[in-house]
Amino acid sequence: MDQKVFKSVCQEVYRRYPAVNGIKPTVKLQKINSEDKQIPESTYLLVFNNSARINESVKVTTWIRVVVNQHGKIQKISSSH
Repeated sequence: MDQKVFKSVCQEVYRRYPAVNGIKPTVKLQKINSEDKQIPESTYLLVFNNSARINESVKVTTWIRVVVNQHGKIQKISSSH
């Protein structure tokens, strides 16, 4: 993934989900075959996670999964707490 595209996607995620602001995601390449079997499309899965302690006994972990195409277009975002 191009660095410029990576930074742009990260900035969008940080804007939407301030809880993961500044967290560097793990990046995995996913190859998907399109209808035309000769041209495989690549997508990237970016996973952001952060743990925050609310009080002494409660800790909340936030996971944000972002699927991005090779051009930097966000295709899907899912989050869990």
